[in-house]
Amino acid sequence: MHFGSKLVMALCCIATVTPLQAKQDIDVNAVVRVLSQLENTLSDIKKPVQAAQAELYIPVGEYLFLSTHLNERHYIGELIAIKNEHSFWIELESFVQMIGLAIEINEAGASGWLKDPDNRFVIDLARQVVFVNEQEYSLQTEDIYIDQDQLFIESNRLNEWFGFSHTVDYGRQSLQVQSQFTYPVEAQIARQSRALSREKSDRAILYPRSGSDYQMLSAPVADIQASFRHNQNQNELTYSVLGSHEFAYMKADYYTFGEHDDHFKRNRLTFSRKSEKGELLGIGATEVRVGDITPVNVSSLSTAGFSAGIKLSNRPMSASSAKRSVNITGEIQQGWDVELYQNGVLLAQELDIESGVYDFSDVELQYGENEFEIVKYGPQGQLTRAKQVYQFDPNLSSHSGEYEFSLNKVGQRLLDNQSNSGDNGWRVAGTYRTSITDGLSTYIGAESHMGSDDDTATYSVGSYYNGFRNWLLNIEHEATTEGESKSQISGNTRVLGQALTASISRNTRSNFQGDSVSNNVYQLNLSGRLHNSSFGSLRHRTQFSVNDTAAGRFTQVVNRLNYGLGRWNIGNQLTWRQSQQSEALFGATQISGSHGETWYRLGADYQINPEADFTDIYATVTHQIDDDIEARVRFAHSLLDDSDSIEFGSNFNFERFSLFSTASYSSEQHWQVAVAGRFSLGYNSLSSSVFSTKNTLSNRGTLVVRVFLDKNNNSVFDGTDELLPDVEVRAVHAYRRAVTDENGVALLTGLTEYRATDIELQSTSLPDPFMIPAHAGKSIVPRAGFIERLDFPIVYSSEVEGKVFKQGKEEVAFTEVALIDEQGEEVATTRTQFDGFYVFTDVKPGNYEVKLDRDVTEARNLKSAKKTLVTLPLRGDVVSGVDINVIPKETEQLQVASLGKFNELNFLKVYLQLIKPRLMAIESIQPFYVQDQAHYLLGLAFSSDPTQDLTALCSQVLEQGINCDVKALEVVH
Repeated sequence: MHFGSKLVMALCCIATVTPLQAKQDIDVNAVVRVLSQLENTLSDIKKPVQAAQAELYIPVGEYLFLSTHLNERHYIGELIAIKNEHSFWIELESFVQMIGLAIEINEAGASGWLKDPDNRFVIDLARQVVFVNEQEYSLQTEDIYIDQDQLFIESNRLNEWFGFSHTVDYGRQSLQVQSQFTYPVEAQIARQSRALSREKSDRAILYPRSGSDYQMLSAPVADIQASFRHNQNQNELTYSVLGSHEFAYMKADYYTFGEHDDHFKRNRLTFSRKSEKGELLGIGATEVRVGDITPVNVSSLSTAGFSAGIKLSNRPMSASSAKRSVNITGEIQQGWDVELYQNGVLLAQELDIESGVYDFSDVELQYGENEFEIVKYGPQGQLTRAKQVYQFDPNLSSHSGEYEFSLNKVGQRLLDNQSNSGDNGWRVAGTYRTSITDGLSTYIGAESHMGSDDDTATYSVGSYYNGFRNWLLNIEHEATTEGESKSQISGNTRVLGQALTASISRNTRSNFQGDSVSNNVYQLNLSGRLHNSSFGSLRHRTQFSVNDTAAGRFTQVVNRLNYGLGRWNIGNQLTWRQSQQSEALFGATQISGSHGETWYRLGADYQINPEADFTDIYATVTHQIDDDIEARVRFAHSLLDDSDSIEFGSNFNFERFSLFSTASYSSEQHWQVAVAGRFSLGYNSLSSSVFSTKNTLSNRGTLVVRVFLDKNNNSVFDGTDELLPDVEVRAVHAYRRAVTDENGVALLTGLTEYRATDIELQSTSLPDPFMIPAHAGKSIVPRAGFIERLDFPIVYSSEVEGKVFKQGKEEVAFTEVALIDEQGEEVATTRTQFDGFYVFTDVKPGNYEVKLDRDVTEARNLKSAKKTLVTLPLRGDVVSGVDINVIPKETEQLQVASLGKFNELNFLKVYLQLIKPRLMAIESIQPFYVQDQAHYLLGLAFSSDPTQDLTALCSQVLEQGINCDVKALEVVH
């Protein structure tokens, strides 16, 4: 609130005499107290209030504006009250709204419920009784006070009904409400506090969608990494580029890796396009990929790797899957390690990746939610994390279908000279899933390998059924033309919070002699959280399998445990294997965590049977020296060959790039030194400049935001506008924030692809407190490798203030006032004070109408004497004296030539169309309708002159075979 509005409100409070003081002089003490409060507000000095102030004399009938706190923790708003002889009356409607009770105030009193819908609450003013959970209380005259249709209740009676106690400080104008019952507003505040956690945001998207569609040619982005390594045998220089941009309305991803003697050793190129609404190619596709693709896998009997081809799918882009397994793939720089965690348990690893892609194929999903964390370790100690969540629900909506299709050149890539030599033919594959009923779905798949020396085909068919209680059943059969087959029945359920999967399968294949060989496999998997408290969380994944073959039985049990406490995690994998010839028990343990600015990663591989001993141990310690510099040491020892290695490293993480250096010694290669650099390049079209950053750009979304003072209020940046530096911009759902530079541009990187996020400004960071954003915010859906752009115009705000009068004299208190823009949209509402005063703050420049809320005018039978218009200037202002004058609506007696009453407006319109041809014979009529609370009356003519007779008109209508009679009608306008 600006200074002007505060001053006017204070003076109004001083100069206005309340209804109960109309025949009294103004109390001097009250004037002094209000002036003191004004002084404290303007100087922002909070002085201690002496206990004696609580005993200040407050005249009976004086209005109080009490700052209200619930259970001494939560500020819930300003409460209107009126002082009485012993305590004060509380304005009931405001109070129940503040604490979130389901109680409606009406002319008869109030009705609703407390704590539970079965606990009825009723105030019956006519009978002077109150019902609280079937208990009856009588109302005394001093318990209620009605002022201008507003119901006030004595505070001590509210204590009794609602089960709370209160403490008021008249000097501080504050009210403390205590209750053991958790009121809805308190529960809402607690939920909002929990939602601030970075782990998860439940806030819905608030702002309208902004952003661009796919471009013919967008600005490219590239993640570049280069390294030099020297040891006693050789010098090695390598580089890799992971890039992306949009070309021909598709996304182009490329990767190249080169060495000093082979500049383009490995290469990859893929074009793709996605559509959330399934609008691609006219076949409802949600994704199209062309180039180097991961083909469709039809069955577990035949899998295909990365190769050149095309892939189509109409599967939803949401985090759900109708498949029992998923492929988790992604781009990564050369030389990195990747770990995959499922629901907090380490599942798989890929080490020293050279292809530029990590690929975890056919990862089995648990029934329900599956949270995967991909942890990436760079060769110079870099660490990044990403999460993907899949909801395994194989039953699609009834009668819907999902398909996937791919065609690829086996063993070949578009640009890679390391591809397999020779012609390995083509592979075509496709799957289709459909739901027969809400609980039954089926799927089929087929693939064919053609054009090679050994053409083969594979097919699969299966079905899911979840009609049994808490069980999901799956039956499937897979086979190839080479005589290999697999039949399986499995069940999934949850028991005591644990995901349980049991399966039996029979596999058949041909051996080297051409004979058919079969084996049976029995599997039982159990996973979930075993413990969760302030002492930590313990998760496990246990897999038990038995494989019965002609050569004997092979049994394996794998148990993975992960314990997390704060910033520390301990993981262990223990494997037991038994066959007729041997038995082995071995495992691996890893501990990771941080203390202060130091991060630790310790691990050991061990065996227990046949001999108990460690096989490998390693330790990595990384210390954050300051915001930009890290130091690292890593030690590893192998007991199998008695070899050691030790590595010292340092990382320099600057805003625009990162540098890494290592020096290592090993028993095999002796000394080795290396230096590497990593940075990303992009083009900022708002400032027409190239920018660099240490953050990856190719596999995440990027947004550049321009913030400027819109001096002509046209929402477009032009020559007269001023760029604003040092303004904070936030991507709410992506947990990213940035500050505008000297060009007024902020760069937000690392936005998750296709996860919508709101973009908004931190208004307190604007250079002038009277500046406000021209719009509250926008939302975008980021695309990986694409730089989105967004303008944030800033304008000067104004205040609008005035009073509401009835017939130019009587002040209208505690009523809703609306601010309407030129498009007829309601942009703000406020409530008048006890003296009819209202104020709107933070209003943008433009033309507005100020008027009473429609529900208020209808309920009180009022209308505005004339339109109240106001124009707010570009530079902002405090516009005072915008008064609203309302008058009672007029009542007029009319006679109407009526064609009938209708309960629905549509029925009236249909009837009018049916009789319209016959009405054409009657001249000078214009049909109309009048609406009351329950009906629509169709009329032909009306008159306010009682001497004018409409009977003759109805006679003409009756001659056309249409019912018509003259009715008296009272119209309020």
